[in-house]
Amino acid sequence: MSRSLGELELNGAALRPGAFFVEARKGTGKLLEGLAEELGLDFYSFERPPQDAFELKAPRIGVYRAWLPNADEGWLRMVLEEYGFQYVNLYPEDVRAGDLAEKMDVLVFPDLTRDVVVDGMKGYRGMDAKAYEPKYRRGVEEQGNKEIFRFLDAGGTVITLNRACEYAVKDLYAGVELALAGLSEKEFYCPGSLLRVLVDDSHPVGYGYTREETVMFQDSPAFNVKDGVAVALYPEADPTVSGWLLGEKHLRGRAAVAEVPAGNGTLILIGCSPHFRNQNRATFKLLFNSIYYGVS
Repeated sequence: MSRSLGELELNGAALRPGAFFVEARKGTGKLLEGLAEELGLDFYSFERPPQDAFELKAPRIGVYRAWLPNADEGWLRMVLEEYGFQYVNLYPEDVRAGDLAEKMDVLVFPDLTRDVVVDGMKGYRGMDAKAYEPKYRRGVEEQGNKEIFRFLDAGGTVITLNRACEYAVKDLYAGVELALAGLSEKEFYCPGSLLRVLVDDSHPVGYGYTREETVMFQDSPAFNVKDGVAVALYPEADPTVSGWLLGEKHLRGRAAVAEVPAGNGTLILIGCSPHFRNQNRATFKLLFNSIYYGVS
């Protein structure tokens, strides 16, 4: 299976960037007929895939699991399992132990605060860390940061979701600024709303999208991209689709999703909840595209 890099017109069919090409084998036709009927997909027949395409590979995925319970991490694992992705769980001590490039191609951080990622239970306000054994109190710490840098230098991809993007900026030195940092709730407040973004569907992370899409914003970041590419931007107009938003001017023209180079690898910052409670399936593609981009 492969995907096209750009827009194509083959045998009269106009295909958007990221179109899938499946090599025909015995039984493929019957399988595709079933998928077309079940999922409403269109399939076309070609003699050979385009030259401007890249082969899809099975990704080796690591999911970061802090010892502090986190609902978003559970939803992340549920979505990956439901869609047939294989992954390994990585606890703080696994990250600190290193050799990450030997275990995975892509490391995904769920919606965790930067303090919890780095400091573990000690970084969670209101938690009496001393009530737990020392092993369960710790985060990735400075040693874990060094191992993630080695992973990136080896060509790995790190995907940070929602609040974990702060970790990518402050500890992995992603080339973006946190546009909403330091604003009070009187200046900006959006605890959980559906907001409009403009997606670059020519970028592999944005494959399969139309120009305007909707994301789940829940105490999320927004970015001024200094070194990298903005995949999704908030419009200059009010982005509110549904919910509460105070201070929308602070989002105008800011990035919601960005790809940033890091050593020989890549940081993908998804500043929203793409798999929120396994509900907003339209933005699952942000996560899935990012995973496959990490092994392309």
